[in-house]
Amino acid sequence: MMTETFSTETLPVPLDALRELGLSEDEIAQALASRPLVVAAQAAAPGAYFDVAAAHRAVDAIQSFKHTKGRWGNSRLKLSPWQIVWVIAPIFGWLAFDAELGRPVRVIRSVWCEVPRKSGKCTLSSGIGLVLLLADREIGAEVYAAAGSLPQAERVFDDAKRMALTSRAVRGRVEVLRGLIRVPRTGGIFRALSKIAETAHGLNVSGAIVDEVHVHKRRDLIDAIETGTGARDQPLIVYITTADEGVEGSIYNEKHVYTRRCADGIVDDPAHYGVIWAADESDGERSPRPAAANSRTFMSGTARAGRSRPSYAEPARPFYSWRTTAGNRPVDHRLICTRHGSMPEANRTRELRRPPGTSHPRPTVDHLRSPSRSSVQPFRGSEGQTGTPDRQRG
Repeated sequence: MMTETFSTETLPVPLDALRELGLSEDEIAQALASRPLVVAAQAAAPGAYFDVAAAHRAVDAIQSFKHTKGRWGNSRLKLSPWQIVWVIAPIFGWLAFDAELGRPVRVIRSVWCEVPRKSGKCTLSSGIGLVLLLADREIGAEVYAAAGSLPQAERVFDDAKRMALTSRAVRGRVEVLRGLIRVPRTGGIFRALSKIAETAHGLNVSGAIVDEVHVHKRRDLIDAIETGTGARDQPLIVYITTADEGVEGSIYNEKHVYTRRCADGIVDDPAHYGVIWAADESDGERSPRPAAANSRTFMSGTARAGRSRPSYAEPARPFYSWRTTAGNRPVDHRLICTRHGSMPEANRTRELRRPPGTSHPRPTVDHLRSPSRSSVQPFRGSEGQTGTPDRQRG
């Protein structure tokens, strides 16, 4: 039986749980204003519940570090509301009891996070990697930062290494070497991977951050990571990337399309979670960008350039696009893809544009209180009690 998914008009976690995580009504509304165009969230399957304490542990772990670059360098890292609501809380908060292990484990095992440039991607990736190494209660954790090139893989790893050194508590627990972060007490390691030869010894992956997926031209490294999770109780692979042309048959296109199929309910996979910030060309709307890390001066200059030179802003208009072939005729799917339509395939396309003047409804906090079977799910509060969102209580 297919599990119902959350729509893009609701939150991926219970509203009351977000309040217990310390988010104010304004912060929740801010996160809603930055909602992704696509949300694939099926973790709230039968038997699953949202554990506020587990989500809080991940949020607190990331926020215990400091920024290591730029204008915020050496200041305490504070996650934006959109990062908590759409990324960290759903990934780490949804649990289900595993009868074989005799304890709860994480529901989500694979994450697709497609964000615009300059959205704090590297900082978020590094923070998630350190959570998996230090705060995931995994003995002998093996966490990898993987990318299509060694410099790209080292960028995430080096950010994590610098972040780890900003925390006094973490400095006392880890050994930071040139290409390795090691936790002597648990035997955990965190290192960068960029080619299949580096996996020749075999991997026992508990966590992986795969950066800029569109750069990966071959799938052998990703296959090695995915197949290396088999011996772990609750492995997590996070694919975090900016948009790409999505050439048919590429790894990027495969993961992107799979996430959209999960969001549309075509595929039933509670272990997969995905968010895509992208342009909705069908009705002329643009998915709101998450709060960016750019300075006000940079953003103002970019806006002025876009107004005076239309071609300057043109490459940034679609956050995603891909091309396939219908018969012998190229088809630009930016023109026919919609938020809720089925994914376009070769030799099968259909016009999905909305009538002029119509648009998707904008969600509000009040809207979330209306009953919805797909979003009314049990959750466990920070004090251990169980509850349900406001909308179930009426």
